[in-house]
Amino acid sequence: MWNRSMVWMTLLMAYAVSVPLGAQNKAAPTIRVANTELSWTMPKQVVLDTLKKNVNNLLVPERKDDNSVWWVFDRQANQASARLRFDKQDKLLWVERSWTPTTDRADDFVKVLYNLVSQHGFADCQIKPSHYAEPEGESEEVLLACEGGGIRITHMQADAGNTRISRAVIYEITNRPE
Repeated sequence: MWNRSMVWMTLLMAYAVSVPLGAQNKAAPTIRVANTELSWTMPKQVVLDTLKKNVNNLLVPERKDDNSVWWVFDRQANQASARLRFDKQDKLLWVERSWTPTTDRADDFVKVLYNLVSQHGFADCQIKPSHYAEPEGESEEVLLACEGGGIRITHMQADAGNTRISRAVIYEITNRPE
C-alpha cells in the first residue's frame, strides 16, 4: 500500500513540475523590427521603449489625436523603417517593415521587390490599386493583400516650393499570428 501511494505521489509531483515548465517553454511569436526583436504580446509602451533603446530609431505617432499607429524612422538611412499598429488592448496588430532601397535606381527597386516576394509563400492574395490626392500631394498604391500579410508599394509625389518630390516605397505587411 505504501509503494502505491509513493508512486501516485511521485507521478503527481512530476505532473505538477512538468505543466509549468511546458508553459514556460512555449515562446510567444516574435518579429524583428528595426534590428530589434519584439514579441507580438508585448504591451505598446514596452514595444516603444524597446525600440527607443536603439538611438538610431526615432518613433513618432502617425496622428496626434490617435496613438494606435507609430512610425519608426531610421536616422542613419534617413527614411522610415517600419510602421506599427496596435489594437485596443495595446498589443501589436500588424507591422509594416520597409524594404525600400536607399537608392532611387529602378533595378535596385525591382531586386528588392523580387527578393521580398520570393521569400514568402503568399496564399489567397488579392491585388488592390488605390489613388489618393490631397492638397499636399498625391500617391498611387498597389496592395498585395494576402492571408497573414502582404506587400504595399506606394509612389508619392508632392510639391515643395518649386521642386516636385517623387518617391517610391516598398513595405512588407505582417499580421499578428493568431
